[in-house]
Amino acid sequence: MLFADISGFTALTEMLARQGPAGVEKVAAGLNGYFERLTAIIQAHGGDVVKFAGDALTAIWVAPPGLHDRRAAALPAIACGMAIQSGLYGYRISDGVDLSLRVGISASHVAAVHVGGLDGRWELVLTGLAVADGLRAEALAEPGEVVIAPRLWPLIEGQARGRALADGFICVEALEVEISCSPLLRPEITAAATAALCGYVPTAVASRLAAGQRSWLAELRRVAVLFINLPALSYTTPLADAQGLMLAVQEIVQGLEGSINHVSVDNHGGTLMAAFGLPPLSHEDDAVRAVDAAHQLHEALGKLGWSAGMGVATGKAFCGSVGGASRCEYTVLGDVVNLAARLMQAANKQRPILCDVATFTAARAQFLFEVFPPIMVKGKAQPIVI
Repeated sequence: MLFADISGFTALTEMLARQGPAGVEKVAAGLNGYFERLTAIIQAHGGDVVKFAGDALTAIWVAPPGLHDRRAAALPAIACGMAIQSGLYGYRISDGVDLSLRVGISASHVAAVHVGGLDGRWELVLTGLAVADGLRAEALAEPGEVVIAPRLWPLIEGQARGRALADGFICVEALEVEISCSPLLRPEITAAATAALCGYVPTAVASRLAAGQRSWLAELRRVAVLFINLPALSYTTPLADAQGLMLAVQEIVQGLEGSINHVSVDNHGGTLMAAFGLPPLSHEDDAVRAVDAAHQLHEALGKLGWSAGMGVATGKAFCGSVGGASRCEYTVLGDVVNLAARLMQAANKQRPILCDVATFTAARAQFLFEVFPPIMVKGKAQPIVI
C-alpha cells in the first residue's frame, strides 16, 4: 500500500478561495493537474488508486500469497514512490507556490470491506495492518521522502539503500537495481457492473453527471462538516458489527439530507466525515442539521455500544472533483474541514460533541450549548472557542 499526502495544499486552497470563482478554478485545475500526473505514475508502475481523501490518496499493489510474489509487488511500489518524488517534488502550481509530497509504503494483509447499502449507497473501506503501518510511515516522512514500514524492508533488502528511522521504519534513499514494472490493466466494465458501481458514487456527482455537467464539479460552497471518531473500530471488528454501525450512521445522516464523504479505519480507530450543504441537498439550516445529526448519532451509537467523539464546523469549502480522466473522486477541502477534524480529536467522554462559533451562532436557537475554555489546535495560530 502506498499513501501519498500533499504538503501545503490546504493553505493554497484557502489563499485561492479568497479570490472567489477565479480562485476556485485555479484550485480545481491545480489539484486535477497534480493528481493526473500522480495517478499516471502510479498506474505506470502497476498500482491501483483506491481512495482519495482530500489532498491525499491511497494506492495498492495486490500480490498472490508467497514471499516471492509479495516482493514482486513491493518492489514496483517502492520504485513508484521514488518516481513520484523525482517527478513531482517542488511542482509549481501557482506563482510562488510549489507542492511536495510525503510518501509512506507498507506491505501486509488488507481487507476491502463493503458496508452500508441504505438506499443503494455503499462505502468501500480498506483496513488491516498495512493501513496502520503505511499511515505511520507517511507521518514519519518529510516532504520529498519515501518511508517504508518495518515489515516491508526484509522483502526489498539488497534492492534499495535506506536510512533507519524510529521503530524500524526506513527512509529509502536510492534503488540499487532497476525495477521492471508492468502498467495497471484496466478491466472492461459491463453494463451490470456500471449499475452496481453507481452505488459508490456520491449524490452530488451522480446528479451532475446525469445532467451532463461533468465540467461543473468545482465550486466554493457554505457547508457544515461533521467528523466522527470511533476509537474502538478496527480491522478486528466483526463485519456484522461494522455493518450495523454504518447503517445507523447512514440512516441519521441521509435522513437529514447530509452526505457521507469519507470513511476510513486506521490505527486511531474509525473516522467518518459527513457534509451538510452539498448539491443537490443544500439548505438554509445545514448547521442545525449537522448538530442534530451529531446528537442523534451520539444516542444511537451509544445504544449499539460504540463511544464516539464528534466535531462540527461551518463555513466555506472547496467542493469538487479531484483527480484525472482515469480516476477521480468528489471531495471537500478547506479550513472548515480541518477545523471539524481538530474538534473531533479534542472531544472526549465529558464533552463528546464540540463545535465552532459559526455552528453555535447558526444553531443556538434550536439547541442548548455550553461554552468551554478556548483550545489550541494544529493549523491555528490563535486559540479556538469551543
